[in-house]
Amino acid sequence: MRVHGRAFLSDGTHGLGSNAEFSRHRSLPVEVDTLDAVAARLALVRLDLVKADVEGAEERLLAGGSTTLATFRPHLLLELEDRHLVRFDTSARSVIGRLETFGYTPSHWADGAWRPGIVGRNVLFRAGATSGDGPRP
Repeated sequence: MRVHGRAFLSDGTHGLGSNAEFSRHRSLPVEVDTLDAVAARLALVRLDLVKADVEGAEERLLAGGSTTLATFRPHLLLELEDRHLVRFDTSARSVIGRLETFGYTPSHWADGAWRPGIVGRNVLFRAGATSGDGPRP
């Protein structure tokens, strides 16, 4: 038997948003932590890539990881969808703009390499990168 599910944060959002498609759901309290707290707790000396699918909470991810991002300048692989971001009063354009002000460049995977620009919802942000740099999908 297949069991389908979805996990998402609802604390501090404007309703369920696109998650309202689920007629039944339940809330479970979970512990969450910031990227900065995790990096400090693990005493990281290097961080190359952060892959996050936080269902619209990208601005919170960036706020809670500002020191880590400034220190390590890792690549960021994010899924940006306005249908999720609107729950947090933001948009893909806003997240992209914020990252660009910190020197991150958006790119997408095409023809065997990372290419500048955004095509689709999965975006690799690179700090001071050149074309082709980045992890392979």
